[in-house]
Amino acid sequence: MLSKPGNLWRKMHGKITKKPTNFSWLLDNKLAGSGMPTTPSEIDWVVKQGVRSIVTMTEESLT
Repeated sequence: MLSKPGNLWRKMHGKITKKPTNFSWLLDNKLAGSGMPTTPSEIDWVVKQGVRSIVTMTEESLT
């Protein structure tokens, strides 16, 4: 389970920047990492970066 302060930070960051926290490519245009997207606009931003699949290592879904 994600921490409440962490969830609040991710939601505030997403509403302001429209992208997930700490997004970066680990392998150029092949594998990226980031904080969990919390808003539809963050997921839209990730898709526009060329990401086609999202894997989460938590028990909670993205929806």
